[in-house]
Amino acid sequence: GIIIFGLARYTNPAYGEPTDPFYYKYPDWSHLLGWMFALSSVIFIPAVAIYQLLIEKGSLATRFRLAITPWKERQRNQNPDIIISTNHVLKKYISEETI
Repeated sequence: GIIIFGLARYTNPAYGEPTDPFYYKYPDWSHLLGWMFALSSVIFIPAVAIYQLLIEKGSLATRFRLAITPWKERQRNQNPDIIISTNHVLKKYISEETI
């Protein structure tokens, strides 16, 4: 809601009031450059989400569920014999019979 309201009330930035002798209206290319900088850090979130939905196998509901599951939890569910470390993956060397 806040984003939609902000976009609906958006006006091009300017310095001062139109009646002010020091009034300056920024050029159109600077508006485009500003929006490009703002979107450059945000655009990857939906892009990666769409990519993850496309590369997964299964129904749309299954792909969505897998895409929102944290990586470590997915690895634990898919490979129960592997211990997930923070920096790397280690194989479990102790079998269930030796315990």
